[in-house]
Amino acid sequence: MTEERFDGVVAAVPAPLLRPILRGARPSLLDWLDRVVYRPSVALVLLLDAPTRERYFGLSFPRGTNRFVAAVASQEHKGVPLGDTARGAMIAFATPDSAGALLAMRSREILDRMLPEIAAAFPGIETRVTRARAYRWKEGAPLMYPGYLGRLGEFRKGQVEGEARLVVAGDYLYGPSVEGAVLSGYAAAARLIARVEG
Repeated sequence: MTEERFDGVVAAVPAPLLRPILRGARPSLLDWLDRVVYRPSVALVLLLDAPTRERYFGLSFPRGTNRFVAAVASQEHKGVPLGDTARGAMIAFATPDSAGALLAMRSREILDRMLPEIAAAFPGIETRVTRARAYRWKEGAPLMYPGYLGRLGEFRKGQVEGEARLVVAGDYLYGPSVEGAVLSGYAAAARLIARVEG
């Protein structure tokens, strides 16, 4: 077994996965991470025999409209070309209330529950699906529960991490989105560089 040494670490994994591996970390950081809460997420990806005719990227359903489907996105209308322009790709995102139950199901079971609700908005879509696959994340999205903004303010004051050369990054530090995760990574790298060079 070889051993390597580094000047610092950016830990960019979900807080519930990070917490158990940070043995010996600053108690204020461990306590802060203990109070980060996630909810599961499930996405159903449909490969279609042709692009959808609609010319918009996303469709969100009003709360209570569907049991299983919260939103649908047509990937070919995202503004980034797909490699195969003869086919279409659609992603359906599960409602927060159903994601926990869907998490334990096989892809076919998830398809059987979500496809009828997708078809209500896109009639005939069920005949155009050539492949389907479900993606599941137990730590899908951090919850910004009441009081969480105050916790983010506490983190940004710099007292949580201290001056250790271990910094954390993740969407739980900015907002539950890819953009939040990326922004947190840039901020973590800047904090680490300041500590290493300072």
